[in-house]
Amino acid sequence: MKKILLLTLIIACFSKLSYSQLVTENTLTVQQYVQDVLLGANVTVSNIEFNTGNANLVSTSVGGFECEDCNLGIVSGFAMSSGDVSGLVGPNNSGGYTGTGTGLSSGNDADLLDLVQANGGNSINDWAIIEFDFVPLGDTIRFNYVWGSEEYDSWVGTGFNDVFGFFISGPGISGPFTNNAQNIAIVPGTTDTGVAINTINNGNGNAGPCSNCDYYNQLDSDAEL
Repeated sequence: MKKILLLTLIIACFSKLSYSQLVTENTLTVQQYVQDVLLGANVTVSNIEFNTGNANLVSTSVGGFECEDCNLGIVSGFAMSSGDVSGLVGPNNSGGYTGTGTGLSSGNDADLLDLVQANGGNSINDWAIIEFDFVPLGDTIRFNYVWGSEEYDSWVGTGFNDVFGFFISGPGISGPFTNNAQNIAIVPGTTDTGVAINTINNGNGNAGPCSNCDYYNQLDSDAEL
C-alpha cells in the first residue's frame, strides 16, 4: 500500500541569510524546483501548489542556491522566501528588504497563525507557502534546512515574529494542525516549540536574555540560522 504524504512548507514574513559566497537563481518554475531540487529522485510528487494556487510559474520567492565556499552547511539546494530569494546573498543592512517577492500579505492560514501566536507574534504580514503530495520509495524521509530572518536581532521579543512551519500529514501521522498534520520544524530537544526569531535568538541586540542560544548561528541540519 502506498503511503501518500502531504507536505506543506510555510515561511512567514521575510527569511534572509547573509553570506558573501552564496549564489541564488530563480529561472525555473516553482513546480520544477520542488520536483528536481527539493525532492529529487526516488520520490513521486503531485498536486504541487504555491501560495494556494498554480505552481507552474516562475517566482522571485522560490529558487535554487549554491554555497560551496561559505559556511551555510548545505552546498546547494532549494530556497524560498516571503520576500526575494536574491536577498539571501546579503548583507543584511536594510531594515525592510523584500525585493520583488510574491509573498502574500495579511493572510489567514490557520496553521501559520497558530505558530505565529504561539511564539509571541500577533498576526501574519507576509507568507510563502508550498504544498504537495508525495510518495517516498523508502520508509524514511529526511530534510536538511537552514532558517534565517531579517528580523534578527532588533525585533526579537516583539510582536514582529518570523516563523517557519514544516507540516507533514498522512497515514499514521496524528498532529494538531490541518489534516492531522505535525509541524516537524521544532527547536531541537523540544516536542512542540516552533522555529521562530522569538524561540531561537541571541537576544535583541540591546538587552534581554537569549533563547535557545546554542542553536543561534549553529549550522545544524535541524537548527535555524
